[in-house]
Amino acid sequence: MHEDAGSPRLLEGEPDRKLRWPFFVVLAVMIAVSAFVLWKTTRGTCSDCQPVVPAQADLRDAMAAAKTYYTRHESYRGFDPHAARKIEPALAWNESAKAVSNEVSIRGVTGRTVLLVTADGQGNPWCIADDADSVTTYGRVDAQTDADCANASW
Repeated sequence: MHEDAGSPRLLEGEPDRKLRWPFFVVLAVMIAVSAFVLWKTTRGTCSDCQPVVPAQADLRDAMAAAKTYYTRHESYRGFDPHAARKIEPALAWNESAKAVSNEVSIRGVTGRTVLLVTADGQGNPWCIADDADSVTTYGRVDAQTDADCANASW
C-alpha cells in the first residue's frame, strides 16, 4: 500500500479521529431533546405556583428597600411610597389598606417596625413585617399590623 506523505498515518490501536465528531453531535442533540422533553412535561404542573413566586420576590425586594432605608435613617419613620421608589424604582408602591396585585402596600410604619403587603396574581394576600428589635415575620394575610403578619410562614 502506498501512503501520501501529507496525510497522517493511523497508528495501530489509535481511534480514527474523524469518527469522534459525529458522536459528540449526536450526544449534544440527545441532551437537547431530553432537556426539552423535561421542560415540556414539568412546566405548569403547579397551578398556583406561578403567581406566588413574583409576590414573594416583590416582598423580599421591598423589605430589602425598607431595611436600606432603616440603615440610612436609623428608623422606618418616613418610609413611604416616595422614599421607597428612590431605593427600589422597579416596584409599584402604595399605602393602600387592601392588598393589590403587583403593588407593595406600606403599612404599620413606626420607628422600629414596618409592614409590607401585596397580592399574588389570584388575589391572595402576602405580607412581610420587620421589627428592628426582634425578627422578620411572614404571612399569607392582608395584615393591617405587623402582629397580624405573624400567623403563618411562606
